[in-house]
Amino acid sequence: MTEVRALASGEDEKLDLWNSIPFFAAHAVAIVAPFFLPFSWKLVALAVLLYYARMAGTTIGYHRYASHRGFKTSRAFQFVLAFWAQTSGGATSDGSSASDTPRPERSRTSRATRRCAG
Repeated sequence: MTEVRALASGEDEKLDLWNSIPFFAAHAVAIVAPFFLPFSWKLVALAVLLYYARMAGTTIGYHRYASHRGFKTSRAFQFVLAFWAQTSGGATSDGSSASDTPRPERSRTSRATRRCAG
């Protein structure tokens, strides 16, 4: 395997510049595009609407459903929630996401025990 150039000093902090091109390109377009498009309040409203829609998708799909199982839903709607949450760019350029990171072991004590202990 070829060695990857790194911007960070630690072995676990290496940044794969080749796979990061789409990430940097998307941000470059977002910075440059307003200078080439005519100003329109409709476009501003659309941007705000899409921002809040993606924020809601991330909160509902990842946080409320995937993390806490705050509600029950069908398998088909689980896919809708996952797609909706991914529209916010929740995955990295290599296809992994925050949910791919290992979670620490949970304590075997019950919730009631933890409440009483505090």
